[in-house]
Amino acid sequence: PARVRRLLVLIMLIGSGQAAAQAGDSGLELRGRVLASSCSGCHRAGPARPEGIPDLAGLGTDEIAQKLRAYRSGEAAATLMNRLARGYSEEEIDLLARTLGEEGEP
Repeated sequence: PARVRRLLVLIMLIGSGQAAAQAGDSGLELRGRVLASSCSGCHRAGPARPEGIPDLAGLGTDEIAQKLRAYRSGEAAATLMNRLARGYSEEEIDLLARTLGEEGEP
């Protein structure tokens, strides 16, 4: 039941992100936040973050985009990120990097 509920929430978030992307620039911002929200499950700040998973705070937009592309191409080895990054388009990587880079900069 809890697993089904999480799946339904994920489907709704993805759907809202797609609808938002069609709404224009503010929709792209929303879509970026929706995509980035999935990153916070592992890349959260503080001691609750799983060991070995970096905090994204302070990383710039270019660095985030470069790392995502390296994971997607297989250039950077990872347990999970390489599989996740393969699912992102170029546009989604740029959008994620802008969203996370803005959140991570002071």
